[in-house]
Amino acid sequence: MVPFLSMVNIILTIIIVFSIPVLTIIYFKGKKGVFRALAAGGMGYFMAQYLFRQPLLGTFLNNESFYFISENVVLYALTLGISAAVFEFLGRLLTLSFFMKRDRQKHHILSAGIGHGAFEAIFVVGFTYINNLLIANLINAGRIEELVSEAISLEQVQVAVNTFISTNSWVFLVAGAERVMTLVIHVAITLLVFRGIKSKKYLKNFGMAIAFHALLDTVVVILLQSGVSVFLVEVVIFVMMMGAIYIIRKILDEWKQEDETMALLDDDTKEDIEYV
Repeated sequence: MVPFLSMVNIILTIIIVFSIPVLTIIYFKGKKGVFRALAAGGMGYFMAQYLFRQPLLGTFLNNESFYFISENVVLYALTLGISAAVFEFLGRLLTLSFFMKRDRQKHHILSAGIGHGAFEAIFVVGFTYINNLLIANLINAGRIEELVSEAISLEQVQVAVNTFISTNSWVFLVAGAERVMTLVIHVAITLLVFRGIKSKKYLKNFGMAIAFHALLDTVVVILLQSGVSVFLVEVVIFVMMMGAIYIIRKILDEWKQEDETMALLDDDTKEDIEYV
């Protein structure tokens, strides 16, 4: 039997993941363009990962000439980390530069960052955990034979059953907490990309966005490949999230100062200033 607490935590994780876009719309109630910005952020992630990165990366790593990368933990982690950072940066750049030309207020950019992270959470964790819930229900109902198919053997099903039964119940809730932390990181990276576009200081801001993302993904892959405790991985993500919070607060403070400065200018002067 899958423990009751495991079932509860699976459901809680599903609720956390799928409630993110809804909570964002509620939080920015009355602000125009929030749903559009959320969708744009999600589209940026989808294009980056599912249309380009994953197909290209799969072809690359499955080429016999590059098998050595998969066999080396560090090279493999760097490949995954850097490719994710670069492709998702391009997705953000395209979204913010072209699809959000008219939606560039603070709540639009924040919503785009949330949309990026929420879409990732739904596809990486949300759908997986819905499947986990269905499997757990079949296990507890004594109907595991229904999981056997031409693609899945009885032995594989038994391994899955043992994993569900033996896994610490709290591990199923960790995924939800992790998605919240990575969501904050995605917002910070999106703000960095937008600051680069707005200030035209491309190298500094774009470089920080790519490096921050690549560092997180590379370190996490190395830790997971090394077989360390999942809780140690979450500690690393938490530390990165704290850095992301610092970035978010710094950029929002900059925007606030800009708004206060603009408020002191007369109308003629404002018209002469290019302010995005």
